[in-house]
Amino acid sequence: MITLGAGCLILAFAVAIYAALAALAGTRGDRRFIDSSRRAVYAFAALLTVCVVIIEAAFARTDLSLQVVADHSSTTTPAFYRLTAMWSSQEGSLLLWAWVLALTASAVLFATRKKHREIAPWATAILMGLGAFFTGLMLFAASPFARLSPVPLEGVGLEPLL
Repeated sequence: MITLGAGCLILAFAVAIYAALAALAGTRGDRRFIDSSRRAVYAFAALLTVCVVIIEAAFARTDLSLQVVADHSSTTTPAFYRLTAMWSSQEGSLLLWAWVLALTASAVLFATRKKHREIAPWATAILMGLGAFFTGLMLFAASPFARLSPVPLEGVGLEPLL
């Protein structure tokens, strides 16, 4: 599952770049590029949703082989706090913001698919530029899918001080 999440994150980065470039190409009036970029935004949202579900499932089952889970959760953390722990890390916060951006961009583009045709490609290019920025940060600086080896018995960041 972790490999699937990492793969979806890589694919989301590529899709965001494609969506931004296709939207810019669509500013010249070609509706095919505009429609393609809008569909790429939907794909971006779907890919990031898979990433969020995988990370949340890792927190729910306390998968300490993931760095983010080991640093921000433990086997003794109550279930409610484990499910909200994703947002307590930089990696999880980046994923949250990228996911919220993707969902809102998808909703707005869906709602305005037949309106505001002159500004939609520009908005799509800017939104997906931001999406590429967030996913790029996760890929190159703060990956939520980084693994730990060896796997600790208890969360790394939560070990008692002696």
